[in-house]
Amino acid sequence: MARVEMVVEDHPEWPGAEPRDDLLFIGYWRPATKRISKKMRYYPDPREHVDPNWEPTEKALVLQYLRDNQKVLYSWSGSSTCRICKLRPCGERFCYEDGVYGWPAGFAHYIEEHDVRVPYAFVEHIMLRARGL
Repeated sequence: MARVEMVVEDHPEWPGAEPRDDLLFIGYWRPATKRISKKMRYYPDPREHVDPNWEPTEKALVLQYLRDNQKVLYSWSGSSTCRICKLRPCGERFCYEDGVYGWPAGFAHYIEEHDVRVPYAFVEHIMLRARGL
């Protein structure tokens, strides 16, 4: 099976979410249910991005960035279940953004608890932001 890219360019399907064509979305996963919309069937499976050998300093940098940059893009009712360990709820009911990327609050859980590795383009984005570029 081909590996699916982790970044999605179209907005996740959440009720009440305003479309944002100016953001890339990361950390949104294919639903764990049998009924999946056509759009979301192309979303990634987090288990395909697990890397237990991810360099700890880089992983810590990403986690710190996600925790420090929590400008709320939108919130929703209900909760999400972790696609790996079935933890519920998996994070708060918010989507955050930094002007380039948008991600759900539970994204950090996948990185911290399951070693889900983000694409290097996201790491570069974080490093550029850290340098003020």
